[in-house]
Amino acid sequence: MLSTSTPRATSSCPDSSTATPTSTRVWPAIAIKGCNPTNFLENLEQQWWKIDDNLTLAGTKASAYATILDSIRDGVTTIFDHHASFCEIPGSLFTIKDAAQELGMRSCLCYEVSDRRGQEKCDQAIAENAEFAQWAAKECRDNDNHMIAAMPNVGWCEAMTMLFENNVKMASKYFDRKLDVLEPGAAADVIVMDYKPFTPLSEENIDGHMLFGMMGKNCRTTIINGRILYKDREFVGIDEDKISAWAMAESKKLWSTLNDRAY
Repeated sequence: MLSTSTPRATSSCPDSSTATPTSTRVWPAIAIKGCNPTNFLENLEQQWWKIDDNLTLAGTKASAYATILDSIRDGVTTIFDHHASFCEIPGSLFTIKDAAQELGMRSCLCYEVSDRRGQEKCDQAIAENAEFAQWAAKECRDNDNHMIAAMPNVGWCEAMTMLFENNVKMASKYFDRKLDVLEPGAAADVIVMDYKPFTPLSEENIDGHMLFGMMGKNCRTTIINGRILYKDREFVGIDEDKISAWAMAESKKLWSTLNDRAY
């Protein structure tokens, strides 16, 4: 699912950097007829869960493509995704995995478990997590440079320690290699940022500049696991127009279902 916050990348200097993993949600951004929540529960019922109930595997893949393209463009090199699509649960995590592998994004995935749509859906969600975790464990054993992992749970916090220290430790644990450092043996994740600070920049306040100053629009180049995916603000080896056109077609199908009209 796609979170309401923009995925962020961090750097160790103003121009070039390793990139810190981010948590996000692979999910479509859609305006829904009659959606006017006044509290969090109504937001869940009128928006999030309504989309969940109508998100097909094709819609999930379209959402994954859109999220990953934006993440690469913004200088994100690793994502953690907690997904839900109760319309079609079996194969959901594998669908996101396929999109991530195609585009070269390191991804740690899990499926939301809930009985809000009955025990059958709950059991399917558990089974999806179990099947994907087994696949990911085998991938980890067979491939020292694996780019896909499964997580049993997910946490999120805006504290500096969580963003700049714990995220890296968590990602390094799931992918069994050092991330966020430039040294032999570490993952070759590098981003280049065009960032012109308006206030003094130093070792003492670099975290603040990365959190509140740098944005996706500042990212010029993104390299994930040694593969250049975005250079001088252009995708490399990725057909953005083709993916965007397919995602648009899928979004029209979902919008038509949610709003009971043709687009």
